Amino acid sequence: MCLPDPDNNLLKELDKLLFDFLWSGKRAKIKKTVVFKPLEEGGLNMVNIYVFLSTLKIDWMRKVVCGDSCLKRFKGNHVVKKVFVQSNVIPSAVSKWNSISESNMNWKLIFFKPFQSTVDVSLRWFQLRLLHRILPCNKYLYLCKIKNSPLCTFCGYHEETIVHLFWECMIVKTFWIKLNTVLHKECLHCEHLTFSKGLIIFGNDDNVNTDNVLDLIILLGKYYIYKCKLQGSVPLLSGFLKILKQRYYIEKKLNFIRNRNVEFLSEWLPYANIC
Repeated sequence: MCLPDPDNNLLKELDKLLFDFLWSGKRAKIKKTVVFKPLEEGGLNMVNIYVFLSTLKIDWMRKVVCGDSCLKRFKGNHVVKKVFVQSNVIPSAVSKWNSISESNMNWKLIFFKPFQSTVDVSLRWFQLRLLHRILPCNKYLYLCKIKNSPLCTFCGYHEETIVHLFWECMIVKTFWIKLNTVLHKECLHCEHLTFSKGLIIFGNDDNVNTDNVLDLIILLGKYYIYKCKLQGSVPLLSGFLKILKQRYYIEKKLNFIRNRNVEFLSEWLPYANIC
């Protein structure tokens, strides 16, 4: 019986191709050990080809030694894989967020929420970049000598950090207040909803109950704000509501493809007046 044993140079080339695709050929912004981790731990479930090959070999050995009786007890090689990929590496961004946060953070929930609320890869990737603190803002771009000023694109008075751009800026706060008011008025189950820094930045606040649609609306709001920053325009509620309606029809089609029509209508029903 012949076990797969590709040349090490081939494995390196495959590994490079995967990460060049992920980072568009640029320098990696997140450690490989983190990227290999599960979604709820801040990773991307990226394939580690070295681990994949090792677990494949061990799985073949197990089949030879144990036979069918072993296969019935161990379905697949995920148990072996877990042994290889176990790591205590914590994303560096988590330590940074924890140092400036006023409360304990449920990071497993925070990292997994974008994948629960939407199947849109662009929105998931956007939130992941925000959480890992690799979303470019003017303060960082100024240090890299890409921007002439570290000040906020919208207000022009304070340094533009992730927290300032999406929460502290008065122009952005006005946008969130207006959106909160619309949700209060048009969505009955949002009558007690109050946006907070944790809910906006991380998508989670222990004192606020949300559903997948509200999580998506908040995520889409942040995405809209960042697009406005890149375009040099002011985020307006009227502009966002148009984008939200477009997103509604996109999600409707995606759920239709996945045979989730009934579930989709049930989830979006409370928000029908704004979509």
